[in-house]
Amino acid sequence: MNFIDKLIVSDNENEIIMLILSVLALMFIFVGFKDLKRVEGYKDLLSSFLFFFGASVFTIVESYMWCSVFNFLEHISYLISLILLFYWYHLYTARENR
Repeated sequence: MNFIDKLIVSDNENEIIMLILSVLALMFIFVGFKDLKRVEGYKDLLSSFLFFFGASVFTIVESYMWCSVFNFLEHISYLISLILLFYWYHLYTARENR
C-alpha cells in the first residue's frame, strides 16, 4: 500500500478535508494577492494563514513519522498563527479608531 492509499484510508479524514480546504483557500489568496496587498498589515495576515496551513500539514504528517516532533510543530504553528492574527486585528482596529 503506497502513501496515498494510506492517507486516504487512514483515520485522518477530518484533517485531510481541512488540508484540502486550506489548499483551496491558499490558491484563492494567491489569485487575489493584488487585492490582499491593499489591506493594512497584509503580511501579518498572510503569515497567520501560512502558519495555519503549516499546522494542517503537520497534523497529517504526525500520523506517519516523528509523532511528537510534528505534534509540537502543529501546536506551535497554531499558536503563532493566532498571535499573528491577533496582532493584525489589533493594528487594523487601532488604525480604524484614529
